[in-house]
Amino acid sequence: MKHASYYFADGSIVLSAVHSETKQVVLYRVQTTLLSRHSEVFADMLTMPSPPEAPTYEGAPLVHLPDTAEEIEAMVHCFYDPGRLYHEDVDPASPFWRDAMHMATKYIISSIRARIVASLEKQWPRTLQEWIAHEARKRFLYEEWVRRDDEGRFYDDLVPEPASAIRFARDFDVPSILPAAFYDLLLIDPKNDWDTCRRRGPAQEPSSPLKDGDRTARWDLLSALDFRALMAGREKLWQRFLEFEHSTEMDRHSKYGQAKSCPCVYATTATRHEWVRTSGVLQYFVRVADTAADGSGPAYDIQACKPCYRRIGERARSMREKVWDELAAMFTVDGDAASRGFIDPGSSTLLPEVGLCLL
Repeated sequence: MKHASYYFADGSIVLSAVHSETKQVVLYRVQTTLLSRHSEVFADMLTMPSPPEAPTYEGAPLVHLPDTAEEIEAMVHCFYDPGRLYHEDVDPASPFWRDAMHMATKYIISSIRARIVASLEKQWPRTLQEWIAHEARKRFLYEEWVRRDDEGRFYDDLVPEPASAIRFARDFDVPSILPAAFYDLLLIDPKNDWDTCRRRGPAQEPSSPLKDGDRTARWDLLSALDFRALMAGREKLWQRFLEFEHSTEMDRHSKYGQAKSCPCVYATTATRHEWVRTSGVLQYFVRVADTAADGSGPAYDIQACKPCYRRIGERARSMREKVWDELAAMFTVDGDAASRGFIDPGSSTLLPEVGLCLL
């Protein structure tokens, strides 16, 4: 069966693949120059001389690929209709983007892979300042969602979903997005499953977490290793929070604390741990640092004096930078690199068995 959109009469090669669902053979007729220009693997393959008995289809060489027809379509779509590649945010749960990334990685199509990675890195910040801006945008989206009271769309639909991003990063070696994705996932209630919450009941109503503006995740996409990494990160972040609290409280035992009589050196123990657990350790440090810097409100349950605010704020700024720098290591467990399930793009194992598999 000729593909309806990607079988060009002036194409110089015909690619064939089997559709994973219909089991039909789908034919794509494209230009060899396009394949060679974008893919190192196709460039090497197409320089090989074809044997005299090599099959043809309508006068063009016929090459059967071991990939699915859907994967070939995603690759060819990116070649001939790049608008989606350059102007649409990559959804790591989308079969199209997974197929495109599979082909880009396997056939070393650097242009497609680089654009997909860039889109993901735009969604998942890699620096502390990017993360602060990212959180500000999320707050804006939430406030806009509340203001509009749009029953047809949920806040959860406006922000990227972390579990599918982690699965994508593991499968296709995009480690740069893992720290932010793991941290975001840590703040989502495990009871809030993405699919379950969107499943309509007898009343055709979505579940209350979505209506309440809560986040959900595709928990079933995580591996056992991912769950271990998530738990390890949670424990390490909590230890950093307790370390901050302890160091601030210890002011009362220092010469600084003994020389002053204000009660704020005792106020740190009143910090609401539940807020930190649900809103995030990094958010807590940002909140403390910001309120200490502009004097907009107390960082703790008891009003602190200005010298204490400055000291606490400086310590919070230092700690948030330290935590961000450690984030990748926090969500790493033994055997992490060996168990990700991705193929190293620089490995010779990437070279696919194509060109020799002719119909």
